[in-house]
Amino acid sequence: TDSEGSAAFDNEAINIPDEGVKLEEILDEKEKTYIMAVLRNTDGNKEKAAKLLGMQISKFKRSVSKFGLDDFVESCKKKD
Repeated sequence: TDSEGSAAFDNEAINIPDEGVKLEEILDEKEKTYIMAVLRNTDGNKEKAAKLLGMQISKFKRSVSKFGLDDFVESCKKKD
């Protein structure tokens, strides 16, 4: 058993309703949130953002498109 991992996991912090959850939607929202935060921090630089998230640039670009973030990327870029 992984006692360290078990000790770090607090099952009280996650409340799963009786009807269940849509895990894919939860993970998508987390992914989108991280992508947006890193794009802000990199002034919309997709290559830097992908690297900071440990993603291949092709996967990162697919995620940006999947979440409809192309305009957001442009809004993050510094204006001269």
